[in-house]
Amino acid sequence: MKSSVFGAVIALVGAYKGMETKMGAEAVGFSTTSSVVTSIILVFVLNYIFIYLVILVDTLEGFMIELRNVVVAYESRVILDSINLTIDDGETLVIFRW
Repeated sequence: MKSSVFGAVIALVGAYKGMETKMGAEAVGFSTTSSVVTSIILVFVLNYIFIYLVILVDTLEGFMIELRNVVVAYESRVILDSINLTIDDGETLVIFRW
């Protein structure tokens, strides 16, 4: 996920700086340098934010997922009725079909 966000940021910064470029070789060089420096700074800032979010999620105590009274139906046919599911912190649930 991080690489996709970083790639999008680099592409958007490059496109923006490219569209703002004036005429001439010097202006192209300046825009390229500016684009690279801006992208590097944004990637560092976004990486810091991602690390902070990962640490925040890892420190959540007692985190759980709970579903109550789930009903799955297709048209008028009920497939699942009143299903309850609780996944506590540290548990892993795998659902698969043969």
